[in-house]
Amino acid sequence: MGSVYIDFGCGDRYPSRRCNCSRCNPRRNDNCGIPPEELLNQIRLLAERLRLAETRIITLDNRVSELEAGLPGEPGEIQEFFEDNVGSIVSVTTTFDPNIVGTVLTAGTDAVEIASLDGDIVIIPYSSVITVSMEEL
Repeated sequence: MGSVYIDFGCGDRYPSRRCNCSRCNPRRNDNCGIPPEELLNQIRLLAERLRLAETRIITLDNRVSELEAGLPGEPGEIQEFFEDNVGSIVSVTTTFDPNIVGTVLTAGTDAVEIASLDGDIVIIPYSSVITVSMEEL
């Protein structure tokens, strides 16, 4: 997944004086005064946070895949859907209207013509289609 850098710092509150911890003085090996049990606890906590972050990444990646699968296909696929459903009632979500319900009249090369339930004729460019589904009335 990646690398984790754990920096506990030397903890010296007086940067003007020379620190004598193992970080500042490589000959010394005292973990900057942090007891080994505390270091292990901090490492365990960080490992758990990393595991939770990895789980969240996997969950979000799966969600992105689901959303991508719900996106409309290429304009040719959208056109083919409307051509196959001329005369059928469909529900279309577009970039300019969240819910257009009506009967497919014509499927052109760049747009579809729909007679909405309120009697309006709506021309929808395929590039504006977000979702489309068959409507049961």
